[in-house]
Amino acid sequence: MSKRKNMILCSVIFVAILALSLNANAGELQDSTRNEYFSRMFVAPTGRMLLSGIVGLSFGGAFATQGGKEYLGLFSIGLGGVSELEVSTSHLVTNVFSSSKWIGTTALKFTIYNGKPETKLPRVMLAFRSNRWSSIEGSGSELSGPADSDGNSGIQSVDFKTHLTSLFLSATSELTPKFSVSGGLVWHDIRTKDLSYYSNNYEITQLGDMKKSVVGVFGGVENLVNPNTYSILEFGLIPEIRFDDKMEEMMIGQLWYSMVGVRFFFRETAAVDAGIKYRSDYSGLADAEIVVGLKISIDVDEKIGVKGK
Repeated sequence: MSKRKNMILCSVIFVAILALSLNANAGELQDSTRNEYFSRMFVAPTGRMLLSGIVGLSFGGAFATQGGKEYLGLFSIGLGGVSELEVSTSHLVTNVFSSSKWIGTTALKFTIYNGKPETKLPRVMLAFRSNRWSSIEGSGSELSGPADSDGNSGIQSVDFKTHLTSLFLSATSELTPKFSVSGGLVWHDIRTKDLSYYSNNYEITQLGDMKKSVVGVFGGVENLVNPNTYSILEFGLIPEIRFDDKMEEMMIGQLWYSMVGVRFFFRETAAVDAGIKYRSDYSGLADAEIVVGLKISIDVDEKIGVKGK
């Protein structure tokens, strides 16, 4: 299936579920502020900031219908109500590995403008996310595309080091007490070094270092469909490290992704995220991923008895 058809399929699914969620009956609106305990949609950041002393924990994974899987983790803490420190896993996408590779990242977020819901002016934040130089490697059945070991490439393994720094500008506006819209821009600075791959005859081929930057967009909506459940719709552009067919040149491309699903609160500060993820490089619905995560927020200030919060 072509990338154009994949993008059309993503758009149709996204619009259909958006229409359903907007027309859902939310019943009696009890507490539309529960999402204040979480500053992300599924993956993309919002303009929200964790309250001071709130610790957020998230665990989960993305499981492909064809058997692949990715593990996700996040720790974050609100600092003074105007900043947030976050440690999390991020995933690096390339066209030479059959699944994405995870790297550990650290982010620091700052509130730029704290809009008021009653005025519909957005809350705006700036986030800086980066990682140390991380080793990325794969071999055998992990290889795909131009490095597919089952094809004619003769390549047995690929490894390199990467450093990814991202700057996010995100805004969130509460259009109604139960419906919010988020969107923003992200600038990725991607660097690689020490790239080499091994062929069948044990020859080592090395490529030069790379430094590239790309700008992407992201956005989504969160809609309270009943007192305990939000529907979440998210889309964006993510960077992809690409190799040419002869494995002689490395470049940076971008992929569209979309995610649709729900966030169900079984307690005021604990929720389960469940959704479906699709990317523009997938060949059909069989490649879609089911994303599941557990989110918990803990008020540390309350636990240790801090006053005047």
